[in-house]
Amino acid sequence: MEADGANAMTHMIWWTTQKDCEAIGEKPEGLPDYVYAEYRSRLGRPARGRLWVHPSLDWKGDAGWLFEQPIGAYLESAGGIVVAAEHVHHLATFPGVLTAAQL
Repeated sequence: MEADGANAMTHMIWWTTQKDCEAIGEKPEGLPDYVYAEYRSRLGRPARGRLWVHPSLDWKGDAGWLFEQPIGAYLESAGGIVVAAEHVHHLATFPGVLTAAQL
């Protein structure tokens, strides 16, 4: 898969497992509205490597390349929310794993 440099610098993926979501709870404070909307959609659903992308984001990539990396086994039990890179700092206190959106 070819990398899309624009996506690599403008978007990140916040991966959470069910255990992470249980620790975060239903009403986390401090998330941008679009991240909260996708988190609510993800909450309680089987993740299996699925991505949640808010319609307001201009993101056309996929994260398939990540599953070929050592972190791939973890990601298969997690769900990812695509986040604008400028908003990643809001996730600093939350559990989960941040990855690049593109290689």
